Amino acid sequence: MAAPSAMAMKIEILAEDIIKPSSPTPHHLRNFQFSLLDQLVPSIYTPLLLFYPGPTCTNLDHPPKSNPSSRSLQLKTSLSKLLVPFYPFAGRINGNASIECNDDGVPFLEARIKCSLLDLLKKPEAETMRTFLPVQVESKESSTIPLLIRVSFFSCGGMAIGICASHKITDASTLSTFINGWASESSVCDKTPVAPEFVISSLFPPCDSLTTLAIELIPENDCVTRRFVFGASSIATLKNKAEKDNAVQPTRVEAVSTLLWKCATAAASNKRPSVMTQIVNMRKRFIPALAENSVGNFSGYFLVENNGNEMELHSLVGKLKRGMKEFCGDYVTKLQGKEGSETIKESFKESGKMFMRDDIELYNFSSWCGFRLYDADFGWGKPAWVSIASWPYKNVVVLMDTKEGDGIEAWVNLKEEEMLVLERDPELLAFACPNPIVLSS
Repeated sequence: MAAPSAMAMKIEILAEDIIKPSSPTPHHLRNFQFSLLDQLVPSIYTPLLLFYPGPTCTNLDHPPKSNPSSRSLQLKTSLSKLLVPFYPFAGRINGNASIECNDDGVPFLEARIKCSLLDLLKKPEAETMRTFLPVQVESKESSTIPLLIRVSFFSCGGMAIGICASHKITDASTLSTFINGWASESSVCDKTPVAPEFVISSLFPPCDSLTTLAIELIPENDCVTRRFVFGASSIATLKNKAEKDNAVQPTRVEAVSTLLWKCATAAASNKRPSVMTQIVNMRKRFIPALAENSVGNFSGYFLVENNGNEMELHSLVGKLKRGMKEFCGDYVTKLQGKEGSETIKESFKESGKMFMRDDIELYNFSSWCGFRLYDADFGWGKPAWVSIASWPYKNVVVLMDTKEGDGIEAWVNLKEEEMLVLERDPELLAFACPNPIVLSS
């Protein structure tokens, strides 16, 4: 049976609040400067959804305690405390230059959903997931409000926490740090939340000429998002298949990424040369490594080109590995040198030329695997499912951990006509299950 659609669900907004830091932000911290890397990301929201089952759900290892009103109060109180160290999230964005840390607060919405969480998660549709976000990913609020939150309570007692965090200050690692910090603040355990480190603008100072520049992505109406799940055994088989002629076996992310790149390229209505961009978390690539709790866009990317003549998995894996080696070697070394900012500008300039070309097909890959999003226990157990939602940007692939931690959920965004081809690709279906059940009982 299909999950209820957004149109079929009855939704009641219960409250709209503004959550402010429990202590005022000191005057000397009132202006948070963007780094050069922050300035170069588009003004969109990074979405995240965490689903928690209620006491009526069976066979789930979580403590069924507290009613919606007490849970909501617990979330608001702990969020208010967390916003003291995460003070920029309670401010307002000032163009492409900074955040005014004025304690204006985080919009916090509460809603009642008249359907069962179990029904929703039988066959969850990416478009329906947008219902549980406080705003849409492409919302204009992303140019002013750093963070919005929506908590939805289901008739079964389950709940969803929907988060939209501005990409101007948040990459996947930052989002994980914030979520797990909030959970630690909320839970009854004695674990102290990890304090964020705001060092990025000192490492990569902002560029004055970019302070008034708005980096925008143009939404497209003919895009659809689909979820494909790769189990641990399928990934092991895929890694073995992709290992041929490579000295080192691919990681699970490399194996899944190259398969999806190959299949998406084959599904393309045009047969232009294919280029893959791979986002990389640079924190652990630096020497010495930066702390995981370093806030901001400590992410870079590299390009992998394919002219269409080499479509075997092992060949694509080889290209991806070489790209990663070059990125983690020469590029990161240059970033840590005196000309780090100039290196970023030059790389962005060259990539911009690539993005503007109409004779290639560009696919953007980002891995959120390993960010411990399933550790977010607010006091009523860990989430049953963590997801994103659909967004109107073509050729975007986001990889996330499954709950077990050894599988991968791939959220793939393509033009609708190309998605119809991808969903029937026998090579993809040999390793991936399209939108399987999340909770069955």
